[in-house]
Amino acid sequence: MCKNERNVGDTVETCSLLQKCSLDVHVNCLDPAQGVDGVNVAITGKTNPQPTKDGGRVKYEKLEPDTYTATISLGDLEDEYMVMGKNKDSKTLRPGEQGILVFLIEKKYRLRIILIDKNEKPLQEKKWNLNLPIEESSVTEDNGLIEVDNFSTRYKSGKLLVTMQENQNEKSPPVTSSVTTFDPSRYPPIIIADEFEDTSPEPSLHDHDVIEWELKIGTLPPCNESSGVEARLHNLAFACSVGTDGAKTKQAVKAYQLFYHEQEDGSGIAGHIQDDIKTKHDDP
Repeated sequence: MCKNERNVGDTVETCSLLQKCSLDVHVNCLDPAQGVDGVNVAITGKTNPQPTKDGGRVKYEKLEPDTYTATISLGDLEDEYMVMGKNKDSKTLRPGEQGILVFLIEKKYRLRIILIDKNEKPLQEKKWNLNLPIEESSVTEDNGLIEVDNFSTRYKSGKLLVTMQENQNEKSPPVTSSVTTFDPSRYPPIIIADEFEDTSPEPSLHDHDVIEWELKIGTLPPCNESSGVEARLHNLAFACSVGTDGAKTKQAVKAYQLFYHEQEDGSGIAGHIQDDIKTKHDDP
């Protein structure tokens, strides 16, 4: 009898050193929290990748004790999901062990911000810089749009800087006058433009020509709820916020009705603007 076998009654039982192992690979989405089917999983020693199923799982059985490396690839799911952190991990299996490896992926989102002026005209071709855990920069599109692809819901806040004017520090050449001397006998006296040249320090580009916003990033309540109307009124610069008292909400709704629909005697009822404000805010 070999050293890895032992007698049990009338039978010979294989010792634990020769027991097979298993490896359970899980692929979970962070938000919403659920297993994801259809992700390809490959481990060392197995030639064909296996897709996750039954709640984002692939189970490998009857493995020899060894170190196994699992790699996931999204394949057809790449347009919908992205991998959080690493897409490869290893696990050393002892004889008889049932090992588990867990990979996290998340849905891809798109962050969209539209900049308009007080007359609702889009701010076109304005340089912007967005500081999150990642940094993005570009210029606004013709409709005032700022768009960031592959946006993570883990980003809850950020800072947006938009350059409204450029080269404002360049002074126009002074207007000169042909008159160089003052004639006290002349009335009214001639104004010599050079005497009125502004000698004050140049304004700071950052202080006067770059606008900064602190962003709070998340989802909004639906428009068929009062809180959803309040949140959108706030984002459209009306004096209203989620959970404010009813009088302030009514005043903000009436201001909205006057500004957008020229209703001098608006109802002030949030439900009366819920469809209209959804279009203006969510799909301008």
